[in-house]
Amino acid sequence: MTIVEETAMQPVNNHCFRLTGNWALADDATSAVFFAAWRQRGDVKLVHDSASPNAWTTSSG
Repeated sequence: MTIVEETAMQPVNNHCFRLTGNWALADDATSAVFFAAWRQRGDVKLVHDSASPNAWTTSSG
């Protein structure tokens, strides 16, 4: 697991849980967020040296 995953995974998972109300669905959504982030890694714009805003946008979309 990379440092980005370690620092962003739990907050994104919690956000996905708040959106779905179900931990299993939140886990699936979190996986989808990080898969999308991996696929878009060349296009991600860092904000204050962080990719977290992209993860929040992806998880909310």
